[in-house]
Amino acid sequence: MADTNPGATAPTSAVGPTKEQNQKVSYAKTVQHPSASHFQHDPVRAAKKTFQDEEMRLIGTDSSYTGEPGIIYSSEETALLAARLKFSLVGKFSHGLPNLNFLRIRLVKLGLKGNVIVEDFSRIWLRGEWSFDSFHMRVFKWTPNFDPQIESSIALVWIRLPVLPVHLFEKNALFTLATKIRKPLRMDEPTADLSRPDLARICVELDVTAPKVQAVHLQIEEELIDNK
Repeated sequence: MADTNPGATAPTSAVGPTKEQNQKVSYAKTVQHPSASHFQHDPVRAAKKTFQDEEMRLIGTDSSYTGEPGIIYSSEETALLAARLKFSLVGKFSHGLPNLNFLRIRLVKLGLKGNVIVEDFSRIWLRGEWSFDSFHMRVFKWTPNFDPQIESSIALVWIRLPVLPVHLFEKNALFTLATKIRKPLRMDEPTADLSRPDLARICVELDVTAPKVQAVHLQIEEELIDNK
């Protein structure tokens, strides 16, 4: 988001509108002169692709309900449409909202690296709750069925792996093991720097309503290890 200054005002001119400014330009005249300011190329607007595209592929299946037309989106189509939002987070204020301009300024100061960075996504979500001018904001992961009126069942949970050989504290091995429980986001610092070799901790994203994984079985050569 761009930094804004709520107290700033646009400069004004002491000179009144000229005769040319008061004259209205007809649509026909504008079309005849494509260089007119109304139709100058705007790369930002062009990138947003807001107009109908002749090559655009329609998505969904035609249907009807009680005599009215409708569209059905399959699970595959829903996943495709939601793909670009997979790193989106929702901030929820339950007890009032701060000033919007103030909030924008504070969000800029969070130190995000820009674009869509998984590290930014994880850091903001892991903190869970943020305070803006005495207003508390809780952070939730966005999903296609997200409803602000219902508490999300998608949460971050720290799991402990107490029976793990220290050479498996390597990130790629540890995250591979954690995927058997759910999607891993990060390991804690004592795990990363081996300062607590008797226990590995990983933060994973999971649905708290789903059946709980009780143990992960690990085999190293001929040795079988159970992590519970």
